[in-house]
Amino acid sequence: MEERARKRLKRVLPQSPPSSPPMPTLTHLRPVTPPLTASYVPMASQHPNFSSFVLDPSVQHAFTSSNVVELGATATELIEGEGALRRALGALWKALDVDSFRAPAEERNSSRRHTPNYMGNGDNDEDEDDDSSSFRQHMRNGMSEEELPPLQRLFITTQPIMLPGGEPRPLLPQNQVESLEWSLGVLRELADDGREYTDRLEEIREGLAQARAVRKVVWTACREAALDEMEVAPVLD
Repeated sequence: MEERARKRLKRVLPQSPPSSPPMPTLTHLRPVTPPLTASYVPMASQHPNFSSFVLDPSVQHAFTSSNVVELGATATELIEGEGALRRALGALWKALDVDSFRAPAEERNSSRRHTPNYMGNGDNDEDEDDDSSSFRQHMRNGMSEEELPPLQRLFITTQPIMLPGGEPRPLLPQNQVESLEWSLGVLRELADDGREYTDRLEEIREGLAQARAVRKVVWTACREAALDEMEVAPVLD
């Protein structure tokens, strides 16, 4: 009887919904960021006259903000920073120009005929490849240090060398030549990228200066039109 009464009581009582487990919380996550809001009053969709346009705080912020000036100053600082890289690369190319102070005129002309133009401008790539292949062939056949061009004497040895801290295998002379060519090629690409980067920055700076000048002219014209409206309004009244 008690069991039947208990079951009947359960049927009569309202059934409570099953309790769902609480949502897991990740304590390391930051709270939801509130939406971004402008620090000035939103601009009205339409202005009946120039006076209301000029007196609108959002319009004043758009025409008098220093963002354009700050962007131009940033571009100038970046251009000046690239100047240090250009000077460093120029000093490097000057240091690598060993023909100017080590070889006599006759040897200089001879070395230029037999040495790849590592610092060239890329116009004679086929000739450079032929010279490099010929030089590597000479290195395979054996070449004394006196026969090396002045530039290769700074970086290349006629005998295999072991790299410190590297793999336990010798670095052959022809591999040294390939590494030198690759390194100088990377430096040339870096110099070209730096020049292009500087050109783009100068274009951006000029565009910002032009936008600033146009903005100043438009703002001056709007203020003059608003003054004219204020002078005409008392006369009409």
